[in-house]
Amino acid sequence: MREALSQMEEGTRLEQLCNIEAMAQIAAALGHFRPEQVVAYAMADTRVTRTAITARGAAFRSGREWLNLAYECQLTPDRTTVRGFAFSVGAAIPE
Repeated sequence: MREALSQMEEGTRLEQLCNIEAMAQIAAALGHFRPEQVVAYAMADTRVTRTAITARGAAFRSGREWLNLAYECQLTPDRTTVRGFAFSVGAAIPE
């Protein structure tokens, strides 16, 4: 997935870069989750600045369950690498 980022439009690339980081961070910090997909704008629009993406209404799928997620993704000045990341996982999203 990371290899495909270079071929994406910039806004999509930045969001996907942060979503990949979200999956890695969740899996590392909360081993009982196995994130398969993140949608940054699932419940609310994202906020994008030059070097950050804030996704307060994100969601991720782990197994057959979708869960609420909020994250703040800090990017390097050249916008190619995540330099800081914070997240919180919320409740499961009902079907």
